[in-house]
Amino acid sequence: MDVFKFVKRAPKANDPARRYAVVSGTDRVGDLDVLPPNDGAVVLTAEFRAVLSDAAREDALGTALRFLDELALGWGVHLLEEHRESEERPDGISRTRVTFRTA
Repeated sequence: MDVFKFVKRAPKANDPARRYAVVSGTDRVGDLDVLPPNDGAVVLTAEFRAVLSDAAREDALGTALRFLDELALGWGVHLLEEHRESEERPDGISRTRVTFRTA
């Protein structure tokens, strides 16, 4: 059973990204932005706060990728991972951006 939930956040004006808060228990531990299919690509950006251990961040990212697969099914596309980049910011936030090609 996954310990992470995704709570939809309000959209920004003129921005197609779907935004979610990543929640564990009652704590917000990160954010997830998903750019839906556009020009054959989907982009997922996950940011996790320093309160999560490295293992918990990997678990949260795995859960986010499964969540994205469910969204893609609703869009009627299959996702093929194309590029992944990660960075650790000075404030302790870990950011991972994954780009997928749609099929």
